[in-house]
Amino acid sequence: MELGAGDKSLSRDIYKPVAIHLYKLYWTSAPYMVCKDFVHFARRLRINYPNINTGVISNFDKRLTSVLAQLGVAPLIDFVVTSEEAGASKPQVDIFKAALKKLGNTQIQPHEILHVGDDLEKDYFGSKRLGWNAIVLNRDSLPLSKFLDVPKEDKSEDFMEIDDIFDKRFQKPRQ
Repeated sequence: MELGAGDKSLSRDIYKPVAIHLYKLYWTSAPYMVCKDFVHFARRLRINYPNINTGVISNFDKRLTSVLAQLGVAPLIDFVVTSEEAGASKPQVDIFKAALKKLGNTQIQPHEILHVGDDLEKDYFGSKRLGWNAIVLNRDSLPLSKFLDVPKEDKSEDFMEIDDIFDKRFQKPRQ
């Protein structure tokens, strides 16, 4: 006998413990990794741009803050906005507006913001719709044809490139 998702009599008994296990697992840092180039980039921002706030905007839930702390990157991040708390998911405008609200800086202009993300539609075009600077991170080296609508200066394969792009856009010489 094959058991499928449509088998109502057994699916709850079998899938519920798995779902609970996965929910708890993703509350820990175990399934995640931090890219070393991000840590270098974030530390350099703290040193060279002490007045710049860094944040995470994620289509995740309240567990994210705890996960970031467990991964040791919480000190490099000023704020976290999840889709759960914003009541919206990227690329919806409301999640990006929630990030601005969390910053508490009503004077910040769209061109003063840089959003980096790895999803073309949700991160890149989502933030561009608000007039923000945006860079799409293509760590998987996907075919360039996927990024035809993205200017060269808005594409990067790692945070080291973003480091250079950031300095050029915000006029800080490399040290």
